[in-house]
Amino acid sequence: MMSFQIIRCYLFLKLLKRFCEEEGWKIYACDLAAIGSEIKPAVMKVYWNMLQEGWHKLNVNGFVKGVNGWVLGGGLIRDIRGNWCSGFALKQGCGSILKAKALALVVGLSLVWNEGHCRILVESDSMELVKMVNDNSLDTYVPLNVKYVLKEIRELLSCSWEIVLIHMLREVELNGDAFFLLLSCVRNG
Repeated sequence: MMSFQIIRCYLFLKLLKRFCEEEGWKIYACDLAAIGSEIKPAVMKVYWNMLQEGWHKLNVNGFVKGVNGWVLGGGLIRDIRGNWCSGFALKQGCGSILKAKALALVVGLSLVWNEGHCRILVESDSMELVKMVNDNSLDTYVPLNVKYVLKEIRELLSCSWEIVLIHMLREVELNGDAFFLLLSCVRNG
């Protein structure tokens, strides 16, 4: 049984890597709430945006299995053409979705820093997390289990590098979502 899971994860990673290396891929996002109603679904094209020379992109995402279940996360570092440079996956204890996304961000920033990249565009599908990181006045609203992670994120952002943190639609964060599927291959424990 375990060898089947390893093969499944290996094949998934291989497919994910090939997907990430393709240039000019397109994803079509659709408002599923509008399907079946009299309102026509809103469809928009979502594209990979090329970076300027010398930049890398970090896409991060976090998940929770069940209500306050296992905290899972992942991220990808890509070059200016969208090629996969490296990535990570994490699984750590229990917590909220905000904690999962914050942990994915701090692990991703640490990885980028340790690899020596100095010009980074960071994308997260959590508008709440992006606002909390960028606005210190929101600290009173940060849950206690996220405050220490938020502090680590801000310390990493204050290092001497050029970094931009933005919110990105979930449909564009498809690669980060793929790490959830990868982590679902891993047994609890």
